[in-house]
Amino acid sequence: MGINDVLSANGWFDVLKEKMLHDSAETGFVGTYTWLDSEGVVHVEWLKPENCFYSYSSYPDFRDTSWRGVMRTKKISELRKQYGKEFHP
Repeated sequence: MGINDVLSANGWFDVLKEKMLHDSAETGFVGTYTWLDSEGVVHVEWLKPENCFYSYSSYPDFRDTSWRGVMRTKKISELRKQYGKEFHP
């Protein structure tokens, strides 16, 4: 029941479930990023399969990968805000 509550709060029984099923059928790979914020709320994010990367695995559940990650994109304004005052006007 707790897992269903977390997934429901993050919208996983709506569009995100359809995205996961579509990704599974089209690419054979699905991915999520699960994290806990400072208030103890669990967040589950859908990851675009084309932006995920990982080392070689001989298991279908990727248990033997030595590294895995996701490529994130940022706007120029976000980069300026994040990195130093030389980027601020």
